[in-house]
Amino acid sequence: MNTVYLSYNPYTKEKTLSIDGKEQNLEQTCSLCGPVGSELSEWCNHFYEEIVNFCNDSFEVHFTGIQRDYDFLEDALNENQRKFNDVKITLHKENVVQVVDRLSNLKELFERMRKDSPFEELKAPSVKALFEKATDSKFEMAVVATMSSGKSTLINALVGDEILPARNEATTAKIAKVFDEDGAPTFVGKCFDDKGNELDKSNPLTLEAMNRFNDNDNTQEIDIYGY
Repeated sequence: MNTVYLSYNPYTKEKTLSIDGKEQNLEQTCSLCGPVGSELSEWCNHFYEEIVNFCNDSFEVHFTGIQRDYDFLEDALNENQRKFNDVKITLHKENVVQVVDRLSNLKELFERMRKDSPFEELKAPSVKALFEKATDSKFEMAVVATMSSGKSTLINALVGDEILPARNEATTAKIAKVFDEDGAPTFVGKCFDDKGNELDKSNPLTLEAMNRFNDNDNTQEIDIYGY
């Protein structure tokens, strides 16, 4: 039985491939896996077929990477195993970690670096704020369009509730941010001025409250939290 070692870094999209102890060059690796810079999810479905054609025998795959990509490989194996009745293929975890584990290790390393570093610049609050922003699990998705083009209707459809007023006029003139909070029983809304001071709130959030937030000349931002 042939032995295949596959390592994939989801952040740099770099991969290394070794078959029976021989590391494959970049050209051969890309031929058997996928092109440079491609996601594992894009080529894992044909990966096994390429290895079968290359080895002409049964083989086992030892994977190093994150759990998400191991799951992709496992699903692809289950789909492809039926194609190769005479070939036995097995998949093993060589060094598979959860993304949250890597993130936790990174945060610990950052704190040690700030504590032990001789460079005072690294200990500045602004550096820590930038690091926390970079490692935050939140990401922003902006909905931008002309007036009365259906932005509120789209957002209401996405969240599954009528939290934004939708009329044929300027009803959401202020910046509104919607934050996902799993398990929240309802939506809560707050509005703030340009200095971050809370001006008004509504729990649960109602359309009347949203109109009130928007009509307040001092409102700079509206934050909505919910499921």
